[in-house]
Amino acid sequence: MKRKPKVLIVDDEAHIRLLYRTELESAGYEVAELPNGTTLLETLARDCPDLMVLDIRMPGPSGLELLSAVRAAHGRLAVILSSAYSSYQGDMSTLPADAYVLKSSDVTPLLDTVKSLLDERLSDVPVDDVDAEAPTAEPKRSPTRKTKSAPKAKPKR
Repeated sequence: MKRKPKVLIVDDEAHIRLLYRTELESAGYEVAELPNGTTLLETLARDCPDLMVLDIRMPGPSGLELLSAVRAAHGRLAVILSSAYSSYQGDMSTLPADAYVLKSSDVTPLLDTVKSLLDERLSDVPVDDVDAEAPTAEPKRSPTRKTKSAPKAKPKR
């Protein structure tokens, strides 16, 4: 039996952590959370997740400050920046992140981004119960960052 991919949520807003936790657990992920980044590096040294959702504006070290430290110590960890402020999307300091998601009550963009990044990194761990085929080559880090926001209208499939 394969393990569930683990996602760490780092956000100072309790209601956002609850929303993300509920939706990610419903999607089949193991979820851990931190209310700020004060102990983030210690936590990652003890139990590094497969992916981290990191808020940008928090008391103490900001998500951008933490992103640099995380990249230095855990370069392969998938990191999604999450913010209510779209102004950070074009900020050069967000480029080391794998993706950027705007906070919204519609968590579909977050769930899609989590699944996509974990599919790239954990080809041997099925992210959902759909037939998952493992690629023959090792996943590579995407050269372009993914940016998602709440959809305006659902595309036809």
